[in-house]
Amino acid sequence: MKRYNSKIGIGIVLIISSVIGITSYFLFQEKEYLGLFINSAVVLFMYHIFTTTYYLIDNKSLIIKASFLVNLEIPIQSINLILKSNSPISSPANSLDRLKIVYKNKQKSILISPKAKLNFIKDLQKINPNIQVSI
Repeated sequence: MKRYNSKIGIGIVLIISSVIGITSYFLFQEKEYLGLFINSAVVLFMYHIFTTTYYLIDNKSLIIKASFLVNLEIPIQSINLILKSNSPISSPANSLDRLKIVYKNKQKSILISPKAKLNFIKDLQKINPNIQVSI
């Protein structure tokens, strides 16, 4: 079984950090400690998501994990197409530098962001050489 961690996009980190930083500044000025506690909880949750989003490839399945939020298993033989994507749609991807995995006769798709995209694709194609790639 091979594990690929999700790439962490600096843009996503900067946006989240800016929002949390600015709101925390004003909450601190107003002595709103409950709000600061909530902001701290959001930071911890985001850290947890960033460190627990990964993709596993075994001999037959692509397993997509994102904390307790996503636990999806896709048969590699059902994958038809891999496309490059920058879509901001919510997905188990910590970067906007994404791959769109199309599977089940082009009926379903999911966005992911493996750090080592080319190795990830090669490993999938070793198992299913019929996967078309457009990146």
